[in-house]
Amino acid sequence: MSFLPYKLKRWQWALVAVVLCCYFVFATFNVYGGFYLGFPPYTPLFMNDTRMGFERQFKLSRKSRLHFYGELREGRTTVKINGVEKAVLLGRIDKAIILAAGDWVLKLENNSSTGQLGFEIQ
Repeated sequence: MSFLPYKLKRWQWALVAVVLCCYFVFATFNVYGGFYLGFPPYTPLFMNDTRMGFERQFKLSRKSRLHFYGELREGRTTVKINGVEKAVLLGRIDKAIILAAGDWVLKLENNSSTGQLGFEIQ
């Protein structure tokens, strides 16, 4: 006697495992705040009452544009470049900062930020 009237195939078990992992990650993300998912500039930061900072170092060979986009529903994010505050991001975001060639350190300081934020170097 079996509890399941239908036996799952191997690929169906793999699909169930992946869906369950995704469910647990997003359920945890929605219940417990204070952290973010994502890894900019490859994927946006999905923030949930985040206070964790984010720091990225990069080297530019020519003059470039650092473009921020997304939406913060609550809180604010401060953008510091080489230790100098350049912008405070609130609400809908579509902001650009021009950077000269050279070494740069980008730091995002979050103050209970909720929403999504991405950036790219153009």
